[in-house]
Amino acid sequence: MSSYRFAIALSIFGISCMEYDTIAIPPKNDTFARIQIEPEFIDFGSVALGEVKTEVLEVSNIGNGVLDIDEFLLSQGAFSFQLPTGYSSLEPGESLDVMISYEPVNVSDTQKMHIESNAQYHPSLDVPLIGRAAYPALKISPNPYAFDWVEVGSVGEGNITFESIGSEPVIIENTLVLGSVFAKGNIELPFTIPAGESISFPVTFAPEEDQNYFGDLWVQSNAPGPDMKVELHGQTGAGSISGRICDPSGEGWIVGALVSVSIDYNNDGVQDIVIQDYTDAEGRYTLEGVTVGEHHISVQKGSYGTSFDVLFPGGAYEMQEETCLNPASVKVAVVVGDYDNVGGLLNDLEIPFDSYGHSNYMNLLTSPELLAEYDIIFFNCGMPMDWIASRGVVSSNLQDYVADGGSMYASDWAHGIVEATFPYAIEFYGDDDILNPDDVGLHTHEHPYVGASQNVLADVLDPTIAGAIGNTTASLYYDLDAWVLPQSAGPGSSIMLQGSVYSFTDRMRLVDNAPLALQFSAGGRVIYTSFHNEHQMTQDMEKALKEIILSL
Repeated sequence: MSSYRFAIALSIFGISCMEYDTIAIPPKNDTFARIQIEPEFIDFGSVALGEVKTEVLEVSNIGNGVLDIDEFLLSQGAFSFQLPTGYSSLEPGESLDVMISYEPVNVSDTQKMHIESNAQYHPSLDVPLIGRAAYPALKISPNPYAFDWVEVGSVGEGNITFESIGSEPVIIENTLVLGSVFAKGNIELPFTIPAGESISFPVTFAPEEDQNYFGDLWVQSNAPGPDMKVELHGQTGAGSISGRICDPSGEGWIVGALVSVSIDYNNDGVQDIVIQDYTDAEGRYTLEGVTVGEHHISVQKGSYGTSFDVLFPGGAYEMQEETCLNPASVKVAVVVGDYDNVGGLLNDLEIPFDSYGHSNYMNLLTSPELLAEYDIIFFNCGMPMDWIASRGVVSSNLQDYVADGGSMYASDWAHGIVEATFPYAIEFYGDDDILNPDDVGLHTHEHPYVGASQNVLADVLDPTIAGAIGNTTASLYYDLDAWVLPQSAGPGSSIMLQGSVYSFTDRMRLVDNAPLALQFSAGGRVIYTSFHNEHQMTQDMEKALKEIILSL
């Protein structure tokens, strides 16, 4: 075997050492002309308007015959060319330089130079020509420019941004301010803004009496196009509008409602500024800097809203009456349950709702069209559980409902609706997939129904609920064992109330900082609470639940 391997190796090395003769292949003789151009295309880059840039196109004969160039063709436009005097033909190895010039006509110019010759290969050639105009461009913002409120007899100062957004510097040659109460600030003219940079142009406003003022700032520059105009708006005689927002019943104040007014300075139908404020714990708001005149004020709290008009005389104006949220601004559905009565709280707030019980609630959950009729759907603790047999359809419909802006609330044993629809949102104690307490013996530990009856002093982490309660802690009472215990908030969820609680399966085991109410957004808003409306409800629980209802 070894001699065989040696013989193979010898034969291989023997082959590698063989000598070879070098055979010279004579060059192929022909009489063809061949054309070569350098470069194959010309990009002139950016050229200032009114300037000319020239590049060289080298045409060479790399063949063995005489190259006759029949014509150079270039249509009239931004590009032109010049040939050397007295050129005729190119002998082998000769070349000529064609001078091609570019003077911008448009923002971007493109053409092709066409060459016809007797070259054996590529007798017709096109050379792409590309160029761009380098020009100054000016952007002014904001436009219109609105001064902050200025008292009569005072001078308001403002700054308008001039930005050079072209490829050449902008020269601000002159400005003109129209309107006797407006003026240019302390800046010397002319001045230059390098390309890509900006400056602050100062302007002043000195009102003479209580009224709204309008003016113009005209700017003359080297940027192509007409002079630019900036509308100037000044306000005086303005002041504040204050008031209070109440719930639909008129019995409670709304915390965290957004109150806003849009100002259209020049009555062109386009809002120039929005002034807004959020109500405090007593429902109070103040809109500062409102101009004299008639205004439409909007109020929004969750899905609820209202609006009103006011003829504002100026100064510090206090609305004579509170404004209550409009209960007709939302449509509400309640899936009733044995252990919760959110409908009682809705009645207290004078919010109308449609009830769905065991006989018809599946009509709601399996109909996307019916779901879409409602802004908010409440799922009570102790609701029917036979929806689980249609879990896929129900969860899909509710996902779409919330994605389209609908809001949901579920309490305690209705947690399965949230878990089936948004399994990532809340981590419940034990096996999250146990949605029905009848499916497992409550003496085990592998389910979420482990909350013990107890009093809890919860930390209120949601500032709006804290405002509604008037404290950063809340007294909660769980009168029965086996309430559903959330364990942690999932991605995108936030804890509204939390507290340390005992498990009824092990009364000596304290669960620290358990999330007792949580919220998240999936288009619309979803809120889950482990507590709910029962006869033993504390005042803190009632205030928190009413705030939750109004926040949806």
